[in-house]
Amino acid sequence: MDAARAGRALTKPGVITVVAIENGEVLGFAQMLSDGEIQAFLSLVVVAAEARGRGVGKTLVEEASARSGAQRVDLLSLDKSQHFYCSFAHRMFSGYRIYPGHAATNPL
Repeated sequence: MDAARAGRALTKPGVITVVAIENGEVLGFAQMLSDGEIQAFLSLVVVAAEARGRGVGKTLVEEASARSGAQRVDLLSLDKSQHFYCSFAHRMFSGYRIYPGHAATNPL
């Protein structure tokens, strides 16, 4: 990955990035996109394997949400992450990830 590009993506206007650090070591981070008023989208949550189960991810999501100013947060998750996200007040919706410029592979 291009570190400069990643740095720009994490700091652009409308992007909230929070980082968990303990004893000088990065434990994880969360990236959220927000209009600052109503809607936010949780793009990334990454927590180091050795820090999982300690509330780091929950704290990152809560802090990013608070800083976003949004009333609600949407996200996509892997099946193995559902238990984590179900620990928040939520409603489940179906979702899609669209790839502009690519041919559809699963037509209805």
